[in-house]
Order: sequence, then structure tokens, then C-alpha cells
Amino acid sequence: MGRLFPRDAAFGRGEPLTVIRRVTGLFLCLGWLAGCAIVGRPPAQPEKGAVTGPEYESHSFRELTAYPGYLARLPMPQRRSECQWLQRYNSVDEGLGVKLHLALALLATPDCNGKQGNEIQQALALLDQALPQVADSELRHYLLYHRQMAQRLFSSTHHERKVVRKLAQLRRSTRRLKRRLTDCQQESQELNAKLEALKALEDSLNHHGTP
Repeated sequence: MGRLFPRDAAFGRGEPLTVIRRVTGLFLCLGWLAGCAIVGRPPAQPEKGAVTGPEYESHSFRELTAYPGYLARLPMPQRRSECQWLQRYNSVDEGLGVKLHLALALLATPDCNGKQGNEIQQALALLDQALPQVADSELRHYLLYHRQMAQRLFSSTHHERKVVRKLAQLRRSTRRLKRRLTDCQQESQELNAKLEALKALEDSLNHHGTP
């Protein structure tokens, strides 16, 4: 009786290691593709020769001092895409370089997180996480400077939001007072009308009762 499957040199008897290696390689490729699907591709770079692309895994002083200039040259939609891509990258690779690039991108992109508006707060948290890992004194001072500026900006933004909330409360209170004043004026008009009617009735009674 013939064989159901022809014998293959790669999967034949005596070569189990070859099969294992191929299956292992297949799983590694699938894992790599899954990681790429999560992170995606980095945003489109500016025209070649205009700006050198970042090295996101690097946390050298030279790389991180050049990165804000790179961000400044990007149009805002592209800068937003850069920041959001770094958010995804940081979710799968929490390396120091990626973390610091994301912190700097958040400081330069007001709408990176959409309506949440917590970019400065997130940048401060990332810098606080990263600073203990920075050994280079120049880079540490550079990042501390950015942290101080971010803290001042966060405090100013927080104060501004408090003022905006108070103004909104005052506007609501003013609208309520206006409605109350309108109601009071209407009630006063109704009372005056009733009073005039009572006076007219009293005058009529007095007139008819006079001999």
C-alpha cells in the first residue's frame, strides 16, 4: 500500500531538529509581525536632507537636545501623529529613550491625547520616572530644566482651568438670578393688578353705600 504523503527531505525521518527549527522560526516571525501591528509605522518623515530622523531608542544628550527642534519643524498634524505613535510605541517598549522622546513630544503637542488634555501631566510623570535612570549629568540638567518649565506650565494651566470653572459658575448663577428677577417682576405686576382691582372694588362699594 502506497504512502498517503510523499516523503520530504525536510520533514523525513532522521531530521526532527529541522522541523523544530522551522516551526520555532515561524512563531518568532508571527510574534514580530504582531508587535509591528501594535506599534505601526512611524509618521512620515520630512523631505530627505531637510531634517535628520530621530533615533527613538537613544537617550544621548545630543539626540534629545536635537529632538525638540525636529518637532518644531513638523506641521501640527504630523507632530500630533508623531506624539500618538510614540504613545503606542511606549506601550510596548518602555525603554528610557522612547519614554524621554514621548515626554518631549507631549510638551510640544497640546492635543496629543485628544479631549483629555492631560499632556503636561503625563509628561511630568514620564520625566519623574526617567530622571532616576539618567546618569549623564548634562542630560539630567537638561531634563530637569524641561521638568521645571512643565511644572510651571501645568500650574498655570491648572490655575486657568480653576478660573474658567469659577467663571462658568458665575455665569450660571447670573442666569439663575436673571430668571428669578424676571419671575419677581412678573409676580409684582400680578400683585399690582390685584391691588388695583381691590381698590376699584372698594371705591365701588363706598360709592354705592353713600346715602
